[in-house]
Formats: sequence, structure tokens, C-alpha cells
Amino acid sequence: MPLQNDDSPSILKFKKFHFAFKVPIVAYCDFECILKKVDEIQSKYTKINENHEPMSFCVYLVIDENLPNEISSQLPDEPYLYRGENAAAKFMDYLISIANLISDLIDIYKPMNPLTVDEQERVNTATHCELCNLEFSMIDKPVKDHCHLTGRFRNVLCYDCNFKRQNQTFLPVFLHGSSNYDTHFIVKQLGCDQQKISVIPNSSEKYVSFSKETTGKIKLRFLDSFRFLSASLAQLANNLTKNQFQHTELFFTPEDLPFVTRKGVYPYEYTDSWAKLDENQLPNKDCFFNKITETHITDEEFEHAKEVCHGLIVEL
Repeated sequence: MPLQNDDSPSILKFKKFHFAFKVPIVAYCDFECILKKVDEIQSKYTKINENHEPMSFCVYLVIDENLPNEISSQLPDEPYLYRGENAAAKFMDYLISIANLISDLIDIYKPMNPLTVDEQERVNTATHCELCNLEFSMIDKPVKDHCHLTGRFRNVLCYDCNFKRQNQTFLPVFLHGSSNYDTHFIVKQLGCDQQKISVIPNSSEKYVSFSKETTGKIKLRFLDSFRFLSASLAQLANNLTKNQFQHTELFFTPEDLPFVTRKGVYPYEYTDSWAKLDENQLPNKDCFFNKITETHITDEEFEHAKEVCHGLIVEL
């Protein structure tokens, strides 16, 4: 790195400390598609074999337990599942409605609650900002930071850190591996209204993230969780112990948990029409063949699929 004018070494420091705070409401999503068979020659070197048509999605909100009940009780506490036509458009409509709901719910300001004896002592004895570690002085005086939603005292900060610590301004929308797949369905829906769109590109077809503003104060920010956890969902699930599936166990009985705490198999190539979704029998093992990797599922994986169907009361 270049030297400073006084010949002292340059030091690169993290300064955007307000980005380190937890976002209280986060959305986790996934898509499934019908792979419609086509036979289209696009060019001398390109042939299209399948068109991927989104047919379902699921959105699950994870909400900070410290949010006041008057806010959290008005947000969906169960996964929202949609299956039907125009799934990508319905997905965008649903997320926009959630963002606008959050915007209305958090548009409040509660004054700080009276400090406890311990909290007041913490303020009186503070010598440095609890976030950026700036030393307090006659110029940089300590500021009592509190949550505007609950009135709860949080930290002793410098003025700059306190000013930048705001209520939630965006809804993170995480999809795993979306840079390579789901993003292509979502970007087509970003122009559904006149609200501003911003993109951080990785290439002409892949994005680090992209955002869409709404009519409220909360924008949607789409992110690929693979950039934070660079492993497949199967590997990530295998890394967890059974008691670490805290959200999954909210919606399944202890008897059913073994069926839903590992990555299952899905007959992607076989599911080429809406009619296939109405079948009441598990397809044969050969129907799970993956043309991209040219691999079959194992006997153990197929047996697990049958156990899942029996265990979750799917008629075979």
C-alpha cells in the first residue's frame, strides 16, 4: 500500500460498523420449475432441449425474537407456498406486499425507556464507543443508543455510529444458488412497476445482488446465500445436528423430522408438465436421472424418498 505523506504506513480499516447490525426480518425463498421439453435449434452450436417454467415457490420469514409483539404478530409466521401459473410474477407481488407491510409496521418511534441502575453505570463509565471504539472526549461525547421500535436501551455510542444506526431499510431475500438459477426468473419481474431497480453485477448474466424499491420505505434486496455458505444444501444440512433445525421443527412432529432434515431427491427431468404434479405415485428410480451430471440417484436415496412419501402420508 502507498505510504502517507508523513511516511507513516497506510492502514486499511473497516469503518462501516453500522452494516454489522443484525437485520430483524429476513426472507428465505426457493423455486421449483417444470422442465418443458422442446427441440429448438438456436444457432449452429446451440440447441434448446428444455424450457424452465417456474411453477411454485416458498417464502419463509425469519423474525428477530426481540421485535415487539405488535410488529411480529402481524407478520406471517408460517412458510407461504404457492403453486400455479405465473409463479415468478406472484413471487414478486407477494414480496412487495410483505415489504410494504414491514414498512408500515416499523414506521414508529418510541422514546427511550428509563435506564436501569446498571445501564446508567454503563453510560457513566464508558470511555470508548461500543461499536467503532472511538475514544470519547469533550468533542466526541457518548450518546445513549436505543431501539426506536421498543424503547430499549442498547449501547453507548459515538454520535456518528448512533446517527447511522437506523430502523430496517431493506428486506434481505435469500435464495441458495440463485446466481446460477432463480435470478433468471426474478429479474424478468423487476419491471412490474415504476419503482427504481439497482444491480451489482458479477457478469452480464450473473449478479452479486440486486435491489428493487417499493412504495414504502423498505426495498427488496436479493442475495445468493451460496456466497456466504459456499456448499450445497445437502452438505449444509449434513453439517447440522438434529437439534439445530430450529425452524424446521416448528412445523413438523418429532416423528416426521427425519424425513425433512436432509436434502431429498426430485425428478427434475421427469416433471415436464403440470399433469405430472397430479400423479399420486412416486416415479420409478430411472425417472430421477440427471442429464446434466449424467448420474442416477442411489438405491439408498430412492429408499429414503419412498420412506418420506409413506411417512408424510403420500399415497403410493
